[in-house]
Amino acid sequence: MPQSEFVVVDGCGHLAPGQCAAQVGPVFKGFLDDPSPIAGQRAEILKKP
Repeated sequence: MPQSEFVVVDGCGHLAPGQCAAQVGPVFKGFLDDPSPIAGQRAEILKKP
């Protein structure tokens, strides 16, 4: 999808916004605040053990 981002949040499933809000929230807000996201950009968020 043009203007989309793929974010991996280790340890979260389909309910990531609820299960891992502390990790997902800032990434989601940053995406919405960015006036022009880069197509194909990828970010990974990994939980520390």
